[in-house]
Amino acid sequence: MAMKTNEQREAPTTPARRPRVIVVGNLTIDDVVLPDGTTQMSSVGGNSLYTALGVRLWQPRVGLVTRRGEDFPRDLTAVLHSLGVATDGVVDIRGPTVRNWVVYEASGERHWIYRTPRERSREVAVQAGDLPVAWLEVEPPPVVHVTDYARWQRRGMPSCRAARS
Repeated sequence: MAMKTNEQREAPTTPARRPRVIVVGNLTIDDVVLPDGTTQMSSVGGNSLYTALGVRLWQPRVGLVTRRGEDFPRDLTAVLHSLGVATDGVVDIRGPTVRNWVVYEASGERHWIYRTPRERSREVAVQAGDLPVAWLEVEPPPVVHVTDYARWQRRGMPSCRAARS
C-alpha cells in the first residue's frame, strides 16, 4: 500500500550524483533499554539506515531503498540529504513502521522484542519496484547491498537480477 510512487517523491538524484552504492533494507523505530535501566524511546533504527551511514564514511554517493510507515520521522530525509545520501528509494507506506524494544544486557547481548505484529515486517518489506531504475542505468553499475537477503529468500523475495530484468 504505497502512498507515493517514485515519480511523486522529491526531485530525483541528478545523473552526476547517482549512487555508487545502493543500500536496500528496513527502517524501524526502536525503544532502547540500556543495561543500567535508562531508556531511549522512539530511536530511529533499521539495518538500511545504519548500513547507509557506514557506507557514507567511505563513499560519498550512497542511495537508500527502504519503506517507512506513517509514524517514521519525516525530518530524517532532510538529515540524510545533508549527509549526501540519496533518498529517491524511500517509499512511504500506510500504517506503522516496525517498532521494537531493544534490550541491551551488561554482557553485550541484545534482545529484540517486537511491538508490531510480525506480519507487518512482510508488509513493509522492500519491493522490486521501490528501487529507482535510473540508479541502475549508469556505467559502471553501482554496488547493491541488500542488508537482510537471507530473510528475503525465505519469504520468496525476488533477486535483484530478477527485479532488473
